[in-house]
Amino acid sequence: MSSHVLPEVEVICNEVGIFDHGKLIAQDSVENLRNTASDSINIEVVLAQADFNGVPALKNLSFVNDVKTEATRLLINSKKKAGVRPQILETIFSINKQILSFGIQESSLEDILLRILNH
Repeated sequence: MSSHVLPEVEVICNEVGIFDHGKLIAQDSVENLRNTASDSINIEVVLAQADFNGVPALKNLSFVNDVKTEATRLLINSKKKAGVRPQILETIFSINKQILSFGIQESSLEDILLRILNH
């Protein structure tokens, strides 16, 4: 199958190939490409209240690349490293924030494609 409709490719295909100017530059499962295409992860934290006083504490963590705020959400970009999630949770709890949800945002096939093509 050949397609530029990446959300459909991601759902239908077990393995994908990424071409650049007619040359195959990557071929693997979406999951393996997701794991190898980037050295960072995106973590989404939804807080009970939109109080972002703790953002500087999160930004000071050595493995955190960026923290963005949106309504009651924190969007944290972090290096892929063991122990990252517990340390982020511990930091948020230490500033007395109530967490409603905490999770990893998976990279879409489009995100993966852009990362691979920009290398």
